[in-house]
Amino acid sequence: MINVPGVWGAIAAALWLSARVHPGLALIAVYLLLLNAAIHIVQGAITRSYNPGLISAMVLFVPVGGWCLSTLQRSGRRTPPMHIIGAACALAIHLAIAIPVLNNKRKFAGAPPPSYLPSSRTT
Repeated sequence: MINVPGVWGAIAAALWLSARVHPGLALIAVYLLLLNAAIHIVQGAITRSYNPGLISAMVLFVPVGGWCLSTLQRSGRRTPPMHIIGAACALAIHLAIAIPVLNNKRKFAGAPPPSYLPSSRTT
């Protein structure tokens, strides 16, 4: 549920801004895709395990993000400030997602699992 408003909603907003304000603002969506992909791939490499989004990152986000970045570069409709805006927005959005998640993880570390989850204890 985090990715729906936080990533996909932001991508929709960035594409709307690129159509209404300046085409270079599409870089927000491009950097969101590429940063999201990098996070999933690095997490998978570090933990050596699957994570939700890993397959999408490798099969869809990297190639589509790369193609979009290349297309925007060739179009001439981007400027260095647009790259900075795109990268900064992508980073800010991911931090806005990650900080509450990490705070909750820290808050609930060591707490017993909720009663609706099966216990790992044997009786």
